[in-house]
Amino acid sequence: MNPFAEILAALRKSYQEVKARLNKALEGMPPIDQMEAAQPIRCLLGEYKWGMDRVEEMGQTIVDLEQRLDEVTKQATEVEIAARLESGELVTKDQSEVAIAAARKDERELVEGEVRARAELASTRRAEVAAAHGEHAARAMKDEDLLAGDYEARVRTLAARVATLEENGISADASPDAYVNILSQGYDAEGDAAFENSVKTIAALAGRSSGKNEAPAGEASGRASRGDVPPATPPAHGPSGENNAGGEGKPFIF
Repeated sequence: MNPFAEILAALRKSYQEVKARLNKALEGMPPIDQMEAAQPIRCLLGEYKWGMDRVEEMGQTIVDLEQRLDEVTKQATEVEIAARLESGELVTKDQSEVAIAAARKDERELVEGEVRARAELASTRRAEVAAAHGEHAARAMKDEDLLAGDYEARVRTLAARVATLEENGISADASPDAYVNILSQGYDAEGDAAFENSVKTIAALAGRSSGKNEAPAGEASGRASRGDVPPATPPAHGPSGENNAGGEGKPFIF
């Protein structure tokens, strides 16, 4: 677009207005007088139009120069880009896609390698815990416990819990999952409190099952003589006099 388009539009409008006023002025004159008066006017209007044409040419020259400048800039840019591509400073779209794919592959392999290394470390440590404190104790430790920064402290806590369960006669023989669940409490103050509460509850239940529900001998024999003893109720003591309810000296089995 001609940069002087607005100026040219204004000049053309002004030219037409001046021409119209001069023609109006000449209308009231005799023909011969019109010819004499119109000659210099025609020259002035011609110069006016010549000036407008030069303005339009200047604008078109500027447009042509801008287009040429754009072409030269584009060519220079293309040459520069080609040189930078050749030197390796720039890469093509295909090259960039290949580089991105390679970088993603390297990153994926790095992450996968870290995951495998952590899994192997967790497996190794779990085997160590199983060898030192038993398979059920090893099951009680989550992978996050095995990979924690305070892993050794957690193992010591686990060992203390295993010892506590042994002291209270608590074994995993009958219900390994329940045994593991007790050992799986968190390794913080809240977890310690939950573990202690679980041990106390089990100990209380074990105490109730060790003869506290036995009826006095006279009352029991009276019920038996009346036929009040339920068929499924076992005797409080076996034939040899041993306590079948799990008294002292016998571990409490889940």
